[in-house]
Amino acid sequence: MCRWSVPHRHNYCYWAEEDLAQQIVRVQNEAMTELCAREPKRLVGLGTVSLQHPALACEQLRTAVRKFGLRGIQISTSVGARELSDPCFHPVWRLLEELGVLAFIHPFGSSLGPRTNAFYLVNTIGQPLETTIASHT
Repeated sequence: MCRWSVPHRHNYCYWAEEDLAQQIVRVQNEAMTELCAREPKRLVGLGTVSLQHPALACEQLRTAVRKFGLRGIQISTSVGARELSDPCFHPVWRLLEELGVLAFIHPFGSSLGPRTNAFYLVNTIGQPLETTIASHT
């Protein structure tokens, strides 16, 4: 989790301006690399990138794979109001393919609204639906 106090605290930090985003991702990816190095026969790491800044995300992806040996990235189902199909993200998807690594989509929350808050439906229905929508838009 991000240490900064913001309305949406989670490990993607898509709210961060470019300089801060660069620092956050560096810390996260270095920590993931260190964690996986403790049990290299058992753990394989995924990095994170600053998708809100696609050019920076490409730099971070190259570093994550080539320098840290991470096997891909974990991303959310959208970046603010932008769907993953937004053309601004195409360079990131091309680079993932070029590097032969994956993007694991993991949503945080749901855009379905308060009706899914009861009985934790936001997790059991909302998040799988967010992933489905993200993978088909």
